[in-house]
Amino acid sequence: MCQASFQRVRAIVEGMGSKAATVRGVVRFVQSNRAAVGRAVRSSLWASPALRASEWKAAESRRLANPDAKRARADKAFRRRLLAGLRRREVRALAVGSGIAGMLELIDGGAARRAELDEVSRLRALATGKPGEAVKLPWAVDLGAERIPLGDWRAVVKAAGVSGVIMRGKDATIGPCFGASHGTHEAAYTDWSKGVSKPRGVRAVHDNFVRSFGVVVEGGRVLEFVVHRTIGRVELPEGYLWGRDHNGLRVYRVASAADDYHPSAADLLGWGSGAPGRLVALIEANRGKREAARAAMVVEAARVAGVYVCLADSLRAGNCREGTLSFGRRHGLDPLRHYSAPDLLAMANGDASRVRLAVSAARLRHERELAAGVCVLAEHRAD
Repeated sequence: MCQASFQRVRAIVEGMGSKAATVRGVVRFVQSNRAAVGRAVRSSLWASPALRASEWKAAESRRLANPDAKRARADKAFRRRLLAGLRRREVRALAVGSGIAGMLELIDGGAARRAELDEVSRLRALATGKPGEAVKLPWAVDLGAERIPLGDWRAVVKAAGVSGVIMRGKDATIGPCFGASHGTHEAAYTDWSKGVSKPRGVRAVHDNFVRSFGVVVEGGRVLEFVVHRTIGRVELPEGYLWGRDHNGLRVYRVASAADDYHPSAADLLGWGSGAPGRLVALIEANRGKREAARAAMVVEAARVAGVYVCLADSLRAGNCREGTLSFGRRHGLDPLRHYSAPDLLAMANGDASRVRLAVSAARLRHERELAAGVCVLAEHRAD
């Protein structure tokens, strides 16, 4: 036990009437009066170890001096009414609004709510004569909060209208937090050696923290977020949802969770009311890039293997006949001929996924023919 802790416990047991002056004496007193000492130690009055025994006695007498609680011990009907009132106070302290407003209310008013719950627990214990258990507030993380990556912090600070934030030099940093925005600053200082000044810390260090997090509500389609003092809301169109993965907050297509985008706070603030459309456009653009990349890989493998594609291959891949013929007419293709995979991909112009399917079917057909050692004409007909 450190010296500060021993003095704290010694002050408690002294206030309870102990004459112990040594560690062994204090330990013996504590062992003999476990329950009473435990209540004193747990009391919030002992947040400061320096509280003197006389102050402890006065505080304890004030704590017990509650006429309503004393009356409740002897009056059953009054006790029932008092406990009902305490329950109403407890419900009000635990009540949390929905969405981002409720989250901010919980975070900013948490200390006052906890103090109210502690008082309710104390009065209930006095009224019933039973030890009360502290009721815990739900924490922000349990309500589904997701901190939004700040992205380009200069853009975030400018878009959120943050004022009084010093961002000077390469040592300046910024990060998101749940609490109110704040900053720290390590100022320059001077050392003296043999009468000569030596400036230190000329390049000052600034750490800034800007409140930045969001809550997903309404079945996953709406994100409510706050950055500094700016509160926003982004509602996605049908078929898209907000979610989270190991990379953080994201928007994804319900039909294919792999099609997604991870927005930053700078994105949401900069796009404003156009955020839903911009997010969907980025998801679709990324999806097109992935399709093109997959098609390019399949086509390259087919080129190396010497595969040529015909109309029948496209139909076997699940492409409709009229759509395939229309594609051929637009590009001057003969439905009775075979074409190389790279040439078809070059003509795709947005149809890369369909070309990839046709090339994959052609390669499978080509491999079957190589294995059999013969060319099956029926597999080249599109009857």
